[in-house]
Amino acid sequence: MAQLDPRLLALYAHGPGPWFADHAERPIDPEFLIVARRHLGAGARFRRMGGWVCVDLRDEQIEQGWKIHVSATNTDAAEVLERTVQVLAPMGVDFKFQADAAWLSTTNGRSTPRGNGCKFITAFPLSEEECREALERLHSRLDGFEGPRILSDRRFRDSRVVHYRYGGHRSIARLDPSGGSHMMMRDPRSGELVADERPPYWSQPDWIDGDPFADEAPEEFADFVLGGRFRVEAALRFTNGGGVYIGTDLESGRKVLIKEARPGTDTVPGSDVDSIGLRRNEYEFLDRVRDAEVAVEPIAFFLQEDHAFLVTEYLERAVHLQGFVSGSQPPESRATAAETASFIEVLLEVWRRVAGHLELLHDRGVVHGDVSATNVMLVLDEDGAVRDVRLIDFEAASPPDRHDVPCVVTPGFSPPNLREDRVPRFANDVFAFGAVVLSCLSIATEPAVQDRDRMIGLLRGLGADMPLPEGLTDLIGDMTEADPRRRPTAAEVRVALERMRVRRPARAAAPRTAERERIDLARVVSGITAAATPGSDARCFPADPILFHTNPFSIAYGAAGVLRALAYLGEEAPPGTLSWLLERGIDPDRCPPGLYTGIAGIAWACLDLGLDEYARDLMDLANRHPLVGASSDVFAGDAGIVLADLHFWDRTSDEAYLEAAVKAAVGLQEAPASDLLGFAHGAGGSALALLYAGEAAADDGLSAAGLAQMLDCIGHARAVPGGFRSMPESRLPRRVEILSPYWSGGSAGVGAAALRFATRRPEEALLAFVDDAIADSTRKYTFMPGHATGLAGLGDFLLDAYRYTGRTDALEGARTVADGIALFARTEGPHVLFPGSQLLRHSTDFSTGAAGVAMFLHRLESIETAADPGPVQMLPRLLAPPAVAQGPDGAEAPA
Repeated sequence: MAQLDPRLLALYAHGPGPWFADHAERPIDPEFLIVARRHLGAGARFRRMGGWVCVDLRDEQIEQGWKIHVSATNTDAAEVLERTVQVLAPMGVDFKFQADAAWLSTTNGRSTPRGNGCKFITAFPLSEEECREALERLHSRLDGFEGPRILSDRRFRDSRVVHYRYGGHRSIARLDPSGGSHMMMRDPRSGELVADERPPYWSQPDWIDGDPFADEAPEEFADFVLGGRFRVEAALRFTNGGGVYIGTDLESGRKVLIKEARPGTDTVPGSDVDSIGLRRNEYEFLDRVRDAEVAVEPIAFFLQEDHAFLVTEYLERAVHLQGFVSGSQPPESRATAAETASFIEVLLEVWRRVAGHLELLHDRGVVHGDVSATNVMLVLDEDGAVRDVRLIDFEAASPPDRHDVPCVVTPGFSPPNLREDRVPRFANDVFAFGAVVLSCLSIATEPAVQDRDRMIGLLRGLGADMPLPEGLTDLIGDMTEADPRRRPTAAEVRVALERMRVRRPARAAAPRTAERERIDLARVVSGITAAATPGSDARCFPADPILFHTNPFSIAYGAAGVLRALAYLGEEAPPGTLSWLLERGIDPDRCPPGLYTGIAGIAWACLDLGLDEYARDLMDLANRHPLVGASSDVFAGDAGIVLADLHFWDRTSDEAYLEAAVKAAVGLQEAPASDLLGFAHGAGGSALALLYAGEAAADDGLSAAGLAQMLDCIGHARAVPGGFRSMPESRLPRRVEILSPYWSGGSAGVGAAALRFATRRPEEALLAFVDDAIADSTRKYTFMPGHATGLAGLGDFLLDAYRYTGRTDALEGARTVADGIALFARTEGPHVLFPGSQLLRHSTDFSTGAAGVAMFLHRLESIETAADPGPVQMLPRLLAPPAVAQGPDGAEAPA
């Protein structure tokens, strides 16, 4: 599904309310505005554009050309801005600047894409000559200032802050099928639009002959032997703050890990500490404990050019604790009590060793500062058993109770007091370690660490569901006390863990249905309706932040999805919300054609809402959209348009929609195979669209093509502990293969498609995968509650499996999913809310929030008491489930 980089979500989690908000609406500190206004006077035109403040000094503007970027750190940003304004204002050059120090920290931070990072000020000269004059003046006025290198640009002469590149001046955006947009330039030779690429290295369009501002091409930093000693062998990852590499120590022949730091990046607000300072700090504290074997061994720290490098030992056959748990934990649906107990014994030994490591650090006066499930590394032997445990990422390490050191806040692990006072304490490490232990048992840690009542409920449920050592849940509760003075010491935690023994009870024979606490669906609905904001132009319902980068109407994230969900639940639309959707109109230049992100889905929703004529107009607009054929998937591409056309054909009997569906399906049949395998974006969804079109048109060729795609797709499933298979997200080999149970890219979505294929072709491979998908989807503890990548999508598939096969274990699995969803529910007065992406804020949308959750819960209640209202965004009268009756043992019993 379309989504933002999780590292950028915090930009939208500002303000006191429970919802994500547009980052462009975040109040800004006036410091930079005061500086600019001082030199520009009352008549200058300022306008806000996201995190930028734009200053328009002239009416004339060009589409593209040379432009200037100035970098800075928070330490001297105000002075850099002042001197830059003093150059640009007299010249009349338009420019923009980061709105305040927080925005500057963001653009200098590691989360910003490397090609976009570190740009504090952008100037837009009208000509090459004006650009040269501005560069010369800025070079003189900003001499002596230090700032991070802008990777997409070239530095002007020996300046440390003045850069330039060729690119767009006026925004020319091209829509993509996901609903996002790409910046474009115009090729002057042909007039065609081409991508305005911002790679993390110097580049320029091929119609530009040479660099007019450089006497000679400067040498780029590309030395693969660092410090005269460490040869880079491979890159593991890159961020705006620097890369991480595998290398060889040429003196010893050892394999090493190399962590790069770029100056001026990862700046800590309120201090002059940057990425280099953080790496230096990490080396110093690793060196302080090098004899203790609690961390990786530090080998070297040095500067080369203006970059810093930290070199440590490389841990062979190592995996972080989070990855170990996700790859080794016995599945909830298939694990025996003995298997679960054996795994918890392994974890208990790991926890003991982590507690011992923290005890030693604290005895030496060191607060780690960033204990998390990804900063605990397990070294495995050749059989996969844990041989050693180390702590990594000491960049935030410090002595306790210091007010002048940077603090790292990691969602799900950092205590509330650290977010408030930002003071390092031994007790903060203990809290984070308690959250680490909890994350090994239930990955829904962020809601729990922020809500004490939710934490207690989660611990109570874990104690009932798992053969945990006696006293473990009480210990976790003590470690995560809100008051740091009430938490045990690391030594006390170690002693408590060493005394614990794992219980090995017999597996419970019956589900605990009677103990389940049902979510009040009416309160979920009231939470959605009360959150409506029909007076806002930005959105009608609170949703995932991707809405601000796509459109506010879509099924996945927008008003159409929420309004359709309310209609599905038998609820009235909140006052003003239907008008909000109707009065704005749908612009095909800003809204793509697809099912979940665009016009076809909005049309589907409007048809279900009784807006027949408007719905048909929208569906015709989707079918004529210039982006038809640009993507093949269900979420944003032609497969979703096939489903929508067939829905209209089924509802209206208009053969034109069947013809449109078949035309699009033929295109799918001829399209190259997708590298992705899941339902939303991969082969699973396009295969089902082919089957639906073939069934509707009685075209055996389309149905056969769909079946071939589906069999190929499920053939990539991988065996996992528990004796079943799970879906990888891609057919391409990856260094770390990602397996997923979810609707968007995993077993649940592909399983829903396989169920429908099995109604026509009950082949053994299809039935076997459905069995695997039921096992993979039966989960209580996952990261998020929503439909696309959370519990609601798992539950919806399990209800499909029950309806298509009559298997009561699938229905019981759906009830287990509902138990897991209850762990995320948050009571706000009379309402029940659910968190969205990364659990940072709540959401009402279909894809990530309460609308998708409510539709699943309503369907579960309906199946248990009356009739199934039908799956979400499927075609209930095509490939309908056979009539089944439940056998006494839960096996399929055809009626």
